[in-house]
Amino acid sequence: MRRLFTALSCIIVLSLLGGCAKFSASRKMDAGPFGENTTIMIGDVTADVRKPFYIKKYIDGPSRDEYEAEWNNMKKAMRGVVLYSTQVVNIAQSPMTERKKPNALAATLKEILDPMPDQRLAEFRLTREQINDWIRNVEIQDTMLAALTEAQPLIDRVANYVDASFERVEAALNKLIRDIDKRMDAQWHLNRENVEGLYALQNLTFRSYDLLYKFREGDPAALDALRENDPALKSLPGKGRSVSDKELEATEFDIMARLKNLNAIREQIMPQVERYLLEARERDELYSQHKETGKKLRTTMMLWSRSHRNLAAGIPVPPEIDLYNVMLGSIKKFSPVPVP
Repeated sequence: MRRLFTALSCIIVLSLLGGCAKFSASRKMDAGPFGENTTIMIGDVTADVRKPFYIKKYIDGPSRDEYEAEWNNMKKAMRGVVLYSTQVVNIAQSPMTERKKPNALAATLKEILDPMPDQRLAEFRLTREQINDWIRNVEIQDTMLAALTEAQPLIDRVANYVDASFERVEAALNKLIRDIDKRMDAQWHLNRENVEGLYALQNLTFRSYDLLYKFREGDPAALDALRENDPALKSLPGKGRSVSDKELEATEFDIMARLKNLNAIREQIMPQVERYLLEARERDELYSQHKETGKKLRTTMMLWSRSHRNLAAGIPVPPEIDLYNVMLGSIKKFSPVPVP
């Protein structure tokens, strides 16, 4: 149900972006299909966000609850956008007289805002008195266009509030990601530093073997480079001393023995390393997808507010595409980091 509300929010938000209502030269509203100029946004916002698989077991606890609470708080504001945007279209298409349409729009605003607790109004930077004044100004207008103009300050506040809500959602997500990291390390008793150290030592040893080979092939500078690269090689004489064939063979033996040990360690821990890396990759991808989705939705809300202003000004947007069915098909793909 939560994801359904989220997707429906986007359906209606995008409807206004595309010009859910088009105005003719006589400034009469025609609530037709959605606009071609939103096609790119459809592809972006409805992109398939992969669901957790490897890290699903780590998404739990207080940080998950905080994330869920912030996400749901933002969705409450989006539900208001759903209702308001739907009613703008319904009122515009209704057979009621032009003078009654501002009354209907004011009634919609009242229905949405009256039940809102004072604490949430404060988050919108609004007082009950301001809201009542704005609703009254909407109600006394003679045309729908004029009523939309009077409603614009409220629309701007809603857009700003949703924008701030995404900031809080992102902060909660960062906490959740930190907790996921801790649980991953606790699960595997393994961290990135250990894995990186293992591969760094392996690369250093490969380099040592390469320098030893170059010295044997006649490059005298390779010997000092080998000493500097790998001071742990005890079989190699110190700087300034000559080296015998026997010492070179002992050095080669030490290098190969280390590589053999490293390979055995790697083979032993590789299944854990691979699973750990899969989890880390999935975590990073989900985090990036969430941030990208949030950015797009914030842009959507900004454009929604601007489109509402354009509607009030009678600016036409050519209808091209019906976004409703497109968005409806993406309901189960929408939530960036799904929570129960």
